[in-house]
Amino acid sequence: MLKAVIFDMDGVLIDSEPLHAKAAVLALKNIGVNITIEYCYRFIGSTTAHMLETIIHDYNLSYNSMELLELYNKSKRQLIETEGYNRE
Repeated sequence: MLKAVIFDMDGVLIDSEPLHAKAAVLALKNIGVNITIEYCYRFIGSTTAHMLETIIHDYNLSYNSMELLELYNKSKRQLIETEGYNRE
């Protein structure tokens, strides 16, 4: 019998937004594009897909969203391994 369900809307249990923003900054830096943490914070509450599609459009990148998602996920894994999950 189900006794409880926990929904973690970012910031309730773990504030993961700083990690996501840093991962995006790192991923783009690795391909020679400089974006800021503040730019990434514009996407709080939206999907990663929306953020990456907007970045591709705003910076006129030749990458498609799946390629950029792969770079983003790689950067996120790297940050989790080196800094842990909940760090700013």
